[in-house]
Amino acid sequence: MVLTGFLISILTGGYEFIYRWGYLGMFLFNFLETATISLFPLPTSFFVFSFGKILNPFLLGVISGFGGAIGSVFAYILGRGFKDVIERKYGKYLERTRRNFDKYKAIWWIVIANFIPLGGGVIAVFCGIIRFDLKRFFIAVLLSKIAYNLILSYSGYYSVTWLLDLFQFNLPSLI
Repeated sequence: MVLTGFLISILTGGYEFIYRWGYLGMFLFNFLETATISLFPLPTSFFVFSFGKILNPFLLGVISGFGGAIGSVFAYILGRGFKDVIERKYGKYLERTRRNFDKYKAIWWIVIANFIPLGGGVIAVFCGIIRFDLKRFFIAVLLSKIAYNLILSYSGYYSVTWLLDLFQFNLPSLI
């Protein structure tokens, strides 16, 4: 019961926040979700999808992607901070893991992880722990977050348009 109330308050409060702040609100929501490694359950995918009709879907996807990518850098830095703790316990495995990560197309693993719920935060911390090149990490995360959010926003744009046409309902526009 408490969890349900919490989720409903996030959805309604988040909707009102994004409706008021528009693109900046989506940027902040995506930033917070990835920077906190999803410790605070923000349904950013739901919001990107549902605001695809209200906001410009292209700008929404790009701005949300930037927010998520910058938030991932914070998760990466968190992973770097825990490197010494992890290295003491699992040091012999870390270097081998890093070599294998590079050997087996690390960039693709980063891209794939960002299309999986909670995967982006986990891979960001992992990349920080193994000290994966930050520039390569950021480029991979940025491109994958933008692609993911563009897919969501355009899916929302076209499916919400179809539903609104079906039920003959008009939404206010923020653009």
